Amino acid sequence: MVNKYYAVRKGKIPGIYESWGEAETQVKGYSGAEYKSFKTLEEADIFMFQDSVHASVADIKIDKLKLQIEQEIENLDDDTVFAFVDGSYSPNTKDKKPKYSYGAILLTKGAENRLYKSFVDSEGLESRNVSGEIAGAKAAITWAIGQQKQNIKIFYDYEGIEKWAVGEWAAKKAVAKDYVAFIKSSEKHIHIEFQRTPGHSGIKYNEEADALAKAALDDRSYRTGNDGSVYVIGISVRRWIEVLSELKYVLACETNNESNLEFDIIEIKENHKRIKVSINDDGVTINNYHDINSFIQGKSNTVLFDRIINVVIDEIDNEDKVIEVLNVYHALTLTSLQVETQFTKLMPNYPTQNQNLKHKKMLLTAVYNTMLTGYMPDYTHLLHPIFRAMEYYLHRILHDKERKETTRTNSYGKSSNNFSFFDYNEETRSYVYNSNSSLNDKELGYLNKLYNKYNQMRHPYSHTPATEIDISLITSISEARNLIIDSLQLFDEYYIIFH
Repeated sequence: MVNKYYAVRKGKIPGIYESWGEAETQVKGYSGAEYKSFKTLEEADIFMFQDSVHASVADIKIDKLKLQIEQEIENLDDDTVFAFVDGSYSPNTKDKKPKYSYGAILLTKGAENRLYKSFVDSEGLESRNVSGEIAGAKAAITWAIGQQKQNIKIFYDYEGIEKWAVGEWAAKKAVAKDYVAFIKSSEKHIHIEFQRTPGHSGIKYNEEADALAKAALDDRSYRTGNDGSVYVIGISVRRWIEVLSELKYVLACETNNESNLEFDIIEIKENHKRIKVSINDDGVTINNYHDINSFIQGKSNTVLFDRIINVVIDEIDNEDKVIEVLNVYHALTLTSLQVETQFTKLMPNYPTQNQNLKHKKMLLTAVYNTMLTGYMPDYTHLLHPIFRAMEYYLHRILHDKERKETTRTNSYGKSSNNFSFFDYNEETRSYVYNSNSSLNDKELGYLNKLYNKYNQMRHPYSHTPATEIDISLITSISEARNLIIDSLQLFDEYYIIFH
């Protein structure tokens, strides 16, 4: 007759054993073993069953939560942001410093954005990854307000993110107090909701935010690999597909022809995808790992590689990081202060407040390009940020001030520029605005000068390899620099005349 039953719920081989010797073999040396003795088999069965019931109930809850989140994402409206945030901490990062960080995946209707950053301040380090998750929530809310959204739902792991915000927990540390004050201030501009999503539960965007936060602990978010590749973090495979598709369309619009940019995605193994991008004989390879880290390989200072670097810059949410990317690409060590000083010198009337970040990044890139030295067989690609900036100012004048429709949409829903409001004057050999205008003489003169500059430079210098036989090349760094500086000074006039 058996005196006791030994139930091993967690061990080498879980089960119910009739002697301690058998049970001991299963739990000895097993980390986290769970076992208990019972007088009856029924009691041992209940002990074993309870764990499986609890586990299955938890699985059901997670599955329901996943389904709920998927459905809510499908039904996102134009005014709402879903933000998945997570924090991370390491006492010893690659540069031997303790850091905390955040990763945030921001979902809007039809789009996905990623934010990440690491910190070294002593106050934040005291609370480790909690400080990171708080910083992630604040960054997501700030981003949503900047995008003029009405609602944001924060999906979080650490329960203090919600409980401090709604007053269930008293904020004692400075980090928590600052967070509560931030939430109260932000609620004047946006409606904030919270949803707890347990960490490491397989919820896709939760896992991605966690991976992004860990990757952000390495401050060198953009760097050159040992093989000459450019390393970036934060761009998912899905986002690469979106931006490369958009680039293909833009190139087609520029050449008024079918774009010959092609790209293929190859699954090398789990968590490793390779994107092969080509245009004629020019090729770039992007190896993406864990949907977070990308290594971009190809011949630098070519049109294709340059355009892909511009794609990376478009994804950046911080001006200093623009300089970091450009330094990596051009193998230089210019500081943000040096570039900003040159920026102020070339565009002294540029307003410091309330400016479009995407446009500022274009101008920073153009200014950076005036500081380049060294030989390239073709410097034409350095003008690309100038063309985009010219289009920005044409939109601001023609659309914002003259109420013209400056974009046209094709049958596939893709948009392109529409600046067809100028006639060519044979006598002056220049283009003249052909519509009734609300602009004064100075403003009208500037508009005509800007469009003529755009037309003179855009056609000969904006091209992709082997698309035209009459393309112009810039083979001198001084010629490229002078064209960029002349254009930047023209942009500076905009702020004198229109503001």
